[in-house]
Amino acid sequence: MAHRYGMLPSEILARGTTQDIFVFDVYTTYQQYVNEKQARKHKRAEPPIAKPASEDLLERYNRWSERKNNESN
Repeated sequence: MAHRYGMLPSEILARGTTQDIFVFDVYTTYQQYVNEKQARKHKRAEPPIAKPASEDLLERYNRWSERKNNESN
């Protein structure tokens, strides 16, 4: 968004509204989807980014939750 409007990222965060940032996020997500679709079409697809396993996320959440509960007590 900063590149498109010729602004610094810090300026976007300071002056941009929630709607501005939301619309830009939707736009960049769609652009990424279109680029990946074209890459698959031309067999240039890069391997997908590894996503953490659900068990890993659950373990991290549980550790975070325990720390948060310990800090509040």
